[in-house]
Amino acid sequence: MGQGSKRAGRLVTTGVLALASAGALAGAILVAGSQAAGAASASITYSCSLAGVLTIPVPVSFTATAPSSVAPGGAVSLTGFQVSATLPASTITTLIKDGFVTTSVGGTITEIQLNVSGGTPSSVNPAASPFSFSVPVKKGQSATLTVPASPGTVSGITAGSSGTTIITPGTIILKATIKSLGAVTVTCTAPSGTAALASVAISSSSGSSTSSSTPGSVPATHTGEPWAGWPYWVLVALFGLGGFGALERAVRIRRQKA
Repeated sequence: MGQGSKRAGRLVTTGVLALASAGALAGAILVAGSQAAGAASASITYSCSLAGVLTIPVPVSFTATAPSSVAPGGAVSLTGFQVSATLPASTITTLIKDGFVTTSVGGTITEIQLNVSGGTPSSVNPAASPFSFSVPVKKGQSATLTVPASPGTVSGITAGSSGTTIITPGTIILKATIKSLGAVTVTCTAPSGTAALASVAISSSSGSSTSSSTPGSVPATHTGEPWAGWPYWVLVALFGLGGFGALERAVRIRRQKA
């Protein structure tokens, strides 16, 4: 192979590598700009009042997956949302002994309050469409109620303009059928200082202004989307032009040798 052909081959390789580098750069920045999500959980001992007749402590666990950050005014959703309440064996034994239940307890959960700080609305209720439940009970054994049966999604939360959006479990209300009382409302109250279920950072927004300006200007840069800014495209263009230049030079050399 002549020196010209070898040189052309090297230029072709250089051009291909430059184009590939441009694509790799795009991919790397796209991945870096994505919002990570993480599992969130909270374990709380609620105080549940059974029609004002009996008050019992009930351990409740919340699980969900929340985004680590959102843009100002962005939607905040919790995926994989599920709540589990466990009635201790001693409580079950007391309920059966006092004639409140026999072999099972069933009803509907009508409210699972999630309080929102640093966003709107001030609270959301994943149980707005009530969750039905039926749990078998037996003396000397604990009983666990989990809703929804399959992990769901909590939406309808909008982040504020800055800071952090914090979601904290609140009051739980259910309607149960109790043997000696009939249909009763059970209100479960979270203790003060309850741990947050999720804490979502609100990304800073640069270049925004509330003052009036001429319509049709350049769109604002979106935080967390580096490909939306001009420096990203300048880098990609430089890599791409370098690759195309090398390829074109290789073609000219091959034509001269032909």
